[in-house]
Amino acid sequence: MFPFDQAPKFTAQAGTWVFENPALAAYAVAGAGGVAVIASPVLVTAPILSGLGFNSGGVAAGSYAAGVQSSIGNVAAGSLFATGQSAGAGGLGLVSVNTAAQACGAIAGMGSAGFAWFKGNKTG
Repeated sequence: MFPFDQAPKFTAQAGTWVFENPALAAYAVAGAGGVAVIASPVLVTAPILSGLGFNSGGVAAGSYAAGVQSSIGNVAAGSLFATGQSAGAGGLGLVSVNTAAQACGAIAGMGSAGFAWFKGNKTG
């Protein structure tokens, strides 16, 4: 169990470490973010889909998605836009979008680990 009376000391030590190792701290944050996206991609995909205008009720009026839809006319089945519509509505497109987000999370996690390893093993 964490000794809470040591929290101020731990916080000060952590702050000093971050100040002395900003690159490693950034890699740690990126890696943790990547792991979080792998574990729960909906934390990233839901706000992005909603922000673009792909909602459970369809494409939101006046949104970016509505503008794109008006410029392309009929939406082709299997297109990127159709996948966005499906994902926003909670359909099968959500599997594709979440899988893509998880792949990006894995790349971020592995990339940050690789950079941290390289930084830690650099001589000179």
